[in-house]
Amino acid sequence: FVIDAKINFSKSFTNSMYAAQLAKDAIVDQIRAKKGKRPSIDAKNPDIRLNLHINRKDVTISLDASGEALHKRGYRTERTKAPINEILAAGILLMCGYNGDRPFIDPMCGSGTIAIEAALIALNVSPGLVRRRFAFMKWPDYDKELFKAIIDKAKKEVRKESEYPIFASDIDRSTIEKAKEHAKKANVYSHMKFERLTFEEQIPPKGAGLMVCNPPYGERIEVADLKELYKTIGDGLKQKYEGYDAYIFSGNLEAAKFIGLKTSRRIKLYNGPLECRLLKFEMYRGSKKVKQIET
Repeated sequence: FVIDAKINFSKSFTNSMYAAQLAKDAIVDQIRAKKGKRPSIDAKNPDIRLNLHINRKDVTISLDASGEALHKRGYRTERTKAPINEILAAGILLMCGYNGDRPFIDPMCGSGTIAIEAALIALNVSPGLVRRRFAFMKWPDYDKELFKAIIDKAKKEVRKESEYPIFASDIDRSTIEKAKEHAKKANVYSHMKFERLTFEEQIPPKGAGLMVCNPPYGERIEVADLKELYKTIGDGLKQKYEGYDAYIFSGNLEAAKFIGLKTSRRIKLYNGPLECRLLKFEMYRGSKKVKQIET
C-alpha cells in the first residue's frame, strides 16, 4: 500500500511526509500483529492507496477508489508544452452550453483535449469509458461482473454518430499528429476533422456554431508577439464567425484586451494555479457583431 498525505492549518503537523510515515507505521504494526507479517510499500503500483487529510484538528483517512486522478480519462498519452486538464476542458464546454447540438470548432487545438471532450459529449460517451484501470479493482470485494455490466450499459448509450461536425486545427504539424493519436485512443477520431491551419486560414462551417479555443498565455509557450496574436483572433471572429458563440479561455487578461471585442460573459477559472478567464463573444449577423449582456 501507499499513503498520500495533505495537511491544512495544523499546529501539530507541518510535514505531510512525517504524517504519512506515522500513519504507515501504525497500519503496518496492526497488520503485523494480526497476520504475523508486515505489508510492503509500493508508491508506483500499490494494491491499496490511502488518502490522509489533516485539517486543523480533524483527521480523515480514506480509501482511494480511483488510483490515478480521474481527469486522466485514459486517451491522452502525449503531453504538449501547455496541456489543458481534461476535466477543465469538459467543464468549459458545459459552461458554454455545449451538448453536441451545433457545429463545433477549436482553431488552436493543441493536443486536442477540448475538441476531443466536445466529441465525447456529442456522442454521449461516459467520462473515463476508455480507461482500463481503477484502484477499486484491487479491493477484496471488487465485483468484476457488476463493473462489466456498468461498462456495457455505458457503451450502449453511446451515440453512433455526431449530428454536427467537430473541427480541430493547429499551426503545428507534430501537435496535430498528437491530437489525432489522442482522438483515436478516445475512439472519436472518425467523428472529427483535423487540419493543420493557422487561425487566419481556418474557415468555420456556415451558420450558428460554437468556437472554443485556449490560445497561448505567454507562460509556458513563447509567442513572438502575443498582442498581435490576440488581435488576429479578434479580427478573425469579426470576419468569419458570424452567428457563432465564441469563447476564449486565457490566463493573460492584458493580451486578451487586444481581441478588441466586448464580452457578453466573463467567468473566472483556474488552470492549475493560474487564474484565467473564460470570455464569451456573441458574433451576431449584420453590422452589430457583438451584444453586451449584464452578468
